[in-house]
Amino acid sequence: KMSSEKQVEGGSAPAEGGQKREYFSSRLAFYLAAVGSAVGFGNVWRFPQLAADYGGGAFLIPYLMALFLIGIPILFLELMLGQYYQTGAVGAFGSLHARLRGVGLS
Repeated sequence: KMSSEKQVEGGSAPAEGGQKREYFSSRLAFYLAAVGSAVGFGNVWRFPQLAADYGGGAFLIPYLMALFLIGIPILFLELMLGQYYQTGAVGAFGSLHARLRGVGLS
């Protein structure tokens, strides 16, 4: 559930152009929406079962290392940039440097 106003000291937070931005009603709602858009049910249920069935349990070690050392820090970086610049991925990376503008397209 998203609310149309963000409560700040001065009231709601208008976006550029005078339009009000929509915000999530709670942190839990945001986290659930982020996980729901990033992780499909195939990753949650099917991948571990297939890895166990075909003897790929050893693959889980580098998979989890890559997830925790690369994937999650990049996810947090993108979330922090998006909140700081109040824009999407293309605009956030483009604000850092013009050559990084294409990073948010994939």
